[in-house]
Amino acid sequence: MVGLAAAIIGTLIALGLARRLDLEIPWLAWIGLFLANWIGNGGILVPIPGLRLVGWTMAVHQGADGPTILVGLVAGMAMALGQTSFYLAAAAGSDRFSGSGKGRSGRVVDMLRSAKERTEDFVERHGFPTIFTLSVLPNPLTTFATITAGSMGMGFRAFLVANFAGHVILGLILALFGRWLVSG
Repeated sequence: MVGLAAAIIGTLIALGLARRLDLEIPWLAWIGLFLANWIGNGGILVPIPGLRLVGWTMAVHQGADGPTILVGLVAGMAMALGQTSFYLAAAAGSDRFSGSGKGRSGRVVDMLRSAKERTEDFVERHGFPTIFTLSVLPNPLTTFATITAGSMGMGFRAFLVANFAGHVILGLILALFGRWLVSG
């Protein structure tokens, strides 16, 4: 619910800025840019394969044609808000991770538990830099680290700063890449 409210507010802010600055990108493109990056990064907690790549592609394309910095900021904020949904869900369900070591599904649970423990250890030792670095780099490990940060109790404020900073930088890099492609 918080993510949906933030998505609506972010979209309205982007539309207001675009209209006030008389920008060239149609208002529907701003909504598409925000929603593709928000949903592609987990905004509705339902994985949609390929949508993250669509959001990144939209940031590159719109960065080439429109106000590069604003495109990067909107895309980055949307990505960060989407990842925040995973953090909050993991934080809420962190004490519910359990499973028996019996049968095939038990082995999978044991492997997941082992990966979870290793990742928790790494995030515990290097929390802020881990979230920031994985947010700047376009990769699917960001979600895994976000879920780990939420489930192990990393402070929400520290997560939010690292997450937003990393994703805004990624959004700006994608938009600037689009501008660079056009200018040759």
